[in-house]
Amino acid sequence: MIRFLPLPFVVLAACAGSLQSSRGNCRLDDALEAPRDALANPHEAARARPVGAPFRNHYAVESVGPARHHFTVWYARNEWVRARLAVVRDSGGKLHITTESSWWGGPAIPPDRPAAPPPPEVAPLVRQLGAEVRGRCRSTRGWRIAYEGMFRSVKVHELIQHNKEGRNSGWFATVTYAVDEKLTKLGHPAEAMSGFGWPRLGAPLNWIRFRPERDGAELLLAATPPPALAAEILAAARAVVAGTPAAPPAPSETTLLPAGFEQRLKATINLYGRGPNQQDKQLVFELPLSDAVFRGTSQSTAQVTLGRTTFTATATLVSSRAPARSEAAIDESFDGTLTFRMTDHRGHTWERSFAATGPLYVEGGAVVAPTGLVLPGGSSPSPEHDALAMRWSGDGEFTSFDSYVDTNVFSDPRPTP
Repeated sequence: MIRFLPLPFVVLAACAGSLQSSRGNCRLDDALEAPRDALANPHEAARARPVGAPFRNHYAVESVGPARHHFTVWYARNEWVRARLAVVRDSGGKLHITTESSWWGGPAIPPDRPAAPPPPEVAPLVRQLGAEVRGRCRSTRGWRIAYEGMFRSVKVHELIQHNKEGRNSGWFATVTYAVDEKLTKLGHPAEAMSGFGWPRLGAPLNWIRFRPERDGAELLLAATPPPALAAEILAAARAVVAGTPAAPPAPSETTLLPAGFEQRLKATINLYGRGPNQQDKQLVFELPLSDAVFRGTSQSTAQVTLGRTTFTATATLVSSRAPARSEAAIDESFDGTLTFRMTDHRGHTWERSFAATGPLYVEGGAVVAPTGLVLPGGSSPSPEHDALAMRWSGDGEFTSFDSYVDTNVFSDPRPTP
């Protein structure tokens, strides 16, 4: 987890950092360890760096690498390690290796499928790299190497700060794109990570002045960025290469929330089909928060089919009281109930209501739940936890179905899987 908050994350590995420090004397690259931030805790440095007004999208290019052959390597020592390497061969035939990122832990386990064979003209380089890294890390096993292509690595951050106290925390996406040498076309993500917390930010950052249509409500880098944003990223990358002074963050705003801001909370029921070929799906409900806060009720319906059974469910969020109203941003709280009614096409029905609570910021006719809402039952064993679950009879393809209500109701700005 990136931050210990009652919200979901996308985490790529248990730990990241120097391969030398995390794995003993095994060093793949030529470079010395990158200098640490001036602050004792580099994550504190990232959170202290200003990013601009909260509840708005902010974009910045952190780094642009040279055009290099790129590889992903996996190996095992005490645990699995995955590293992304930039490699160049000098005129004397010597390899120079730079580790652009490294991860270890469970998610560093190599994929089941073998890597695609490299282009014939790159095959000798792959063989030389394999011999080189094995020589540098002799007490290892299970080596696998995948060729990723020739490109520049352009590292980009997208940040949506989710508090008004000036401390950086909120939703983020950090993506390293594979880009051509001239920086004219944004390629595929070589590495991507997103979640709620805060990334480690390098310095200086070259900030991009770009405002999406739904400012503060979507992480555009969690999917394919729109052409206008891609063009701005490339322009900022070219400015980095040209040595142009880094653009500063956008100036502060006069209001806490952007004009037209509408937060949509996502409630979730996880559904599992039990049997020899177990499967799972999610029912996701998008609930406009302002409907519940200012109009009393917000409702959403979702439907999925698992095996031979179709499940349909409705989520209804009801506020128990109207908040105070003010043109200036004020702290408030949400107190209400979230009711789920779920049926399958065979006529089985389940309905249950849960208390829903959480902090709010209210500004005029706009409202935001900065950390979402929470339902009871987060601790197990407990009667509240048991109330989140329901078992359904099987349908022949599955012996039974289990459904579980997620206790976190949050405004995940990433696309629903």
